[in-house]
Amino acid sequence: MAVWYTRDLKLRHEVVKLSDGSSSIIRFTIHPNSTHLERWIKGSHIVSQNETQIVEGSTVVEVDEDHFRSNLETYSTTISNMLPSSLRIDSWARQCLVKNIIIEARSDLLHYSLYNAYNGSVGNRLWMTSVEIHMCTIYELEKNHAMVQSIVDLEEGRVIDFVEGGDHGYCESSCCCAICLEEISAETHVACMRCFHLFHNYCI
Repeated sequence: MAVWYTRDLKLRHEVVKLSDGSSSIIRFTIHPNSTHLERWIKGSHIVSQNETQIVEGSTVVEVDEDHFRSNLETYSTTISNMLPSSLRIDSWARQCLVKNIIIEARSDLLHYSLYNAYNGSVGNRLWMTSVEIHMCTIYELEKNHAMVQSIVDLEEGRVIDFVEGGDHGYCESSCCCAICLEEISAETHVACMRCFHLFHNYCI
């Protein structure tokens, strides 16, 4: 079974000035709108899908701004700890997600710092960074092909021919394909086994 991922990130920042003597801090949280969509496909058809909220089980993490901007690898584990264990992605996908969060956060910090330096605004601050994640995991199910001779022996026709035709009798599986379980309309052309199970031609 092949698995691949897509992801969309959006970072929202709220900045609060801190009193003198305090270090600048970045506080990372998962945005409540964050989701993880899991989708199972076979060929071009969606077999099943399930969407869950990522925020449940996530934690708040804080890092020093100066160290964060200069040490990328040091904070990979820290940012990874923000993600809930219930987020069902493999270690490679988790590492890529964490790396993208860090890169985007550092880019935003750099632009903000340059802007403030240009305008003469300096001082320590608290970054409250909300990370909105929309993750999609796609599982491609293997397509099981029937034996060649079995396919040759199949009868082909419309669903209605096998259900109502006098030569074929009644078919209990007339409402869906026996492989992908997708509903089949009465006029759809299908393949039918001797036991009257129906299949899309592209499924069998």
